Amino acid sequence: IYNIASTILIAHANSIEPDDVSRILRSAIEKAKPINDSFIDQSIQEPKPELLYLLWKKFNAEVIKEVKQLLSNSKYRLVELAGRGLVALQATNPLAAKDNIRLMISVYVRAHTLIEDMDERHELQHVNDAIRNAFEQEPLIVDEIIQQLLASSNKSSKLRAYEIYENVLKFHKKNQTESVLPIKDQPQRIALQRILWAPTLEADHEILTLILGVFRSAPYELEQIARAEIDSFLAAILILDDKLHAIDAEPQLKNEDFLTSMERSNRRSAIKSLMKSYIEWASIVSADDENLITKIIDLIDTLPEGRDELKGILLGSTEHLASSVKGLTRILPNLYHGLVGASTLNRYYAANALAEINYKAHANIPPLVYEAFCVLFSD
Repeated sequence: IYNIASTILIAHANSIEPDDVSRILRSAIEKAKPINDSFIDQSIQEPKPELLYLLWKKFNAEVIKEVKQLLSNSKYRLVELAGRGLVALQATNPLAAKDNIRLMISVYVRAHTLIEDMDERHELQHVNDAIRNAFEQEPLIVDEIIQQLLASSNKSSKLRAYEIYENVLKFHKKNQTESVLPIKDQPQRIALQRILWAPTLEADHEILTLILGVFRSAPYELEQIARAEIDSFLAAILILDDKLHAIDAEPQLKNEDFLTSMERSNRRSAIKSLMKSYIEWASIVSADDENLITKIIDLIDTLPEGRDELKGILLGSTEHLASSVKGLTRILPNLYHGLVGASTLNRYYAANALAEINYKAHANIPPLVYEAFCVLFSD
């Protein structure tokens, strides 16, 4: 029936009045961006966006108004319908969400407050995708809105704000065969900067876990952008180490309950994992660049006394530098000193790093380094 009605409306577009848009738009969006759920329906519905495109072209102001009303609704289905419509329109009109961008971001970030049937089953993925598309067109405007919301949000809303940045990066990391994005790719660089520095500003475990998920795998096509942010990675590691020391310095009551102790342990574990991921990314993108390798080595060499855990983390996560002869040559003295040094923790991390080095690189490691493993038998 829709196909027949759509064909007739398109053929007689001049007969459509502005007041008709509100009655047509929802069905047009449903067909332009169908939801194919294999658990419910085995058949695949092909997108049929022609009617939606016609309405956008002929009644632009009315469509924008109707989308705004959908976004302002308190029902999840209708808010997500707006997202589906915007994503469909952005395929041919990249700036289709421009007039509703602030509302769209606000609704996404504060969804648990504004949408009455929002729960853990609902993600507003299409709304997030529409925001991502808008971010890629106007990154500075979208970033400014997100930052304004972060400044006045509670923990759950902050988490959703960071999900927007995550979605921008995840979209480009999911296809590892894509070409490496250039440094000047501003949307992804802004998103990486915000995600990278977030753990230095936020203490919530869910936010830290979200950020950790971004850095859990290799940079892939974000490699050039990550390389440009090498100083930020190294500086953030130092700040995160300060946060580790602050956690360790928190007073622990004798009668402290289990949940409080576990929460502290989880925070510490998440920060430590982030530090490892940051140095891994830094090592991966620096392996073939003498200047960047020098920055990592200088950081290790200039650490003050009492930072054994940080030094160990840096040593233990730099096996990626050894993927090149240049990187192996520079990092090997530090690994050797780690093996024979006074710190048991550093010996552990250095041994792990050597064990993780690619087997081909072992041919370039002198026997003296392997002899240093004898020290480990006394630990």
